[in-house]
Amino acid sequence: FMRRLQTSILRHYDGKIDSENFVWAIDDTANPRYGKKMFRTGHWHGSSGPWFGQKILVLALVDIKRGISLPIAYTIASKKEDSEYKKGHDLAIDLLKEAIGIGYPTIPVVVDTWFDSKELMKAIENMGMTYVGELKSNRKVKGNPGPNVRWVSLKEIFRDHPRVRVRTCFDSEKVKKRKHKAKVASQKRLWIRGRSSPLNVIAVYNRRNGRKAFGYYVTTDLSMPRARLWELSRGRWKIEVMFRDLRQNLSFGVLPCGGQEGADVAICIPMLILVSLRLRPKEIWELDGDTI
Repeated sequence: FMRRLQTSILRHYDGKIDSENFVWAIDDTANPRYGKKMFRTGHWHGSSGPWFGQKILVLALVDIKRGISLPIAYTIASKKEDSEYKKGHDLAIDLLKEAIGIGYPTIPVVVDTWFDSKELMKAIENMGMTYVGELKSNRKVKGNPGPNVRWVSLKEIFRDHPRVRVRTCFDSEKVKKRKHKAKVASQKRLWIRGRSSPLNVIAVYNRRNGRKAFGYYVTTDLSMPRARLWELSRGRWKIEVMFRDLRQNLSFGVLPCGGQEGADVAICIPMLILVSLRLRPKEIWELDGDTI
């Protein structure tokens, strides 16, 4: 199922997947399931609290111009006590290698705070791709790698740094028409623990005189402008929209199937339908593509 899905998306874009208009997005989603024979179910902890079921890690292709996210590959995570256990960043690299191996290009990779490890940053760089992610707000950083320079909080290092407004293709119509103000960002080159080379970091605020940033975003591309970094970080939310559509409209993971094959079917079929709805609505579903 997934191999056919991967090749169909490649054919649809016909070599037009470039680093300007596309990014990879990686995230995991909860799939609550109950039963003794359900594949890789267990107790997990997420941002919304504890839950029981499957933890599914998904690699999605985000089309920035169209504002859509398409599932390319996935894996069902295992618990630490399982013999097949792998860390989250290792699973993410496996998914990226799978996609690159069948012909997808090396475009930027966007993740959230759960994947801000220095190991993942280095692995993505070694594959010839750019890492873009959100830093945990409690990270300690340095503005200079010198041994006598103390580690400080992100809030402290950005406190009095100059800020400018940043605009992206994901701004609301009111922002684009200048009826509402765009976000404000401050940019610095910083070092984190365990990494010898610097990172390009932005702090994003709602107001120019805001005291607290609502997010810190980072990339290994030191030449990336702050507006582009903010745009790619906003593009990551398209994978969250994809998860919502899969669960609410396409019964993602709901099929009452036990075992590994049943779990795969319950995941793959909704993904196949979603991609066909977004890429071939008229040919297959006789629908207007603008309404999907």
